[in-house]
Amino acid sequence: MTLKNLIKNLKFYYVNPNITEENFPYVKPRKGTYKILRTEKNLTEQEWEEEIKKQGCSPATIQEFLEWSKNWNDEWLYLLGSKWTNPDVGRVCVPLVLVHGARRDFRLRDFRFQLSSDCGVLVLCESDGNSATGTLGTSELSALRHSEI
Repeated sequence: MTLKNLIKNLKFYYVNPNITEENFPYVKPRKGTYKILRTEKNLTEQEWEEEIKKQGCSPATIQEFLEWSKNWNDEWLYLLGSKWTNPDVGRVCVPLVLVHGARRDFRLRDFRFQLSSDCGVLVLCESDGNSATGTLGTSELSALRHSEI
């Protein structure tokens, strides 16, 4: 199924016009356990990537989100596994899915700023049978919480 059709199935009110197959080429979804990681403070992209790696996970891509989306309960999520550089301004952007009441949007967010603690990050972890939930180990940076989906 094409990216356009997958997006259409989710009935977004708004989709950023730069979320295209040209800018986000198809990447076959990987196998594993999807989780949503959250933090209580704003983090930069680099800080998120370090925390995700510490958990033995990797950021989900647009295609993985769209395949997984039947489980999506309208949380605000960053998809750090897909990146696009806006040629007009030279900034790296990642997809952000968000909800305002009944309105669902699929936007792009650049990384000049920290990622909001209001949003989770969808990640993919290798299936190992140890899919605990609750509070993960703390670091000086933050304490992440995750929810298994």
